[in-house]
Amino acid sequence: MKHPIHPMIVHFPIACWSIATSIDITSQFIDLKQFNIAGILILFGIVLALPAMVSGLIDMVKIANESPAIALVMKHMSFISLAWLCYALSFYMRFDNMEILLPNNLSVVLSVSGFIFLSIAGWYGGNLVYRYNIGRVE
Repeated sequence: MKHPIHPMIVHFPIACWSIATSIDITSQFIDLKQFNIAGILILFGIVLALPAMVSGLIDMVKIANESPAIALVMKHMSFISLAWLCYALSFYMRFDNMEILLPNNLSVVLSVSGFIFLSIAGWYGGNLVYRYNIGRVE
């Protein structure tokens, strides 16, 4: 296929994680009875990120090793891996006995940290697309 899959599917985990982090932050200021929605969205983001990451690796193989874009790809991959890890830990901390619990302060901090890493990874991903034409179809 000529069109890369990675840019098509990354929006799903990004949306899940972004909304979950928004709920986590909001829940610190108002009493949200639907706190479990953030946990469910984090789980969906964790699962949906896996095919996005695999498709990104497939796209990376197509980049020449001598390309200056490789350094940005490595940064992009590092930050998205950190984001995934933060969200996975945040989910782990709020999940017990098949039930999503009220998030504690550390799980919210992990969610916010994951969002920061996600944003940095997105910035590098945007540079790959718009500066180096990686993943763009002409």
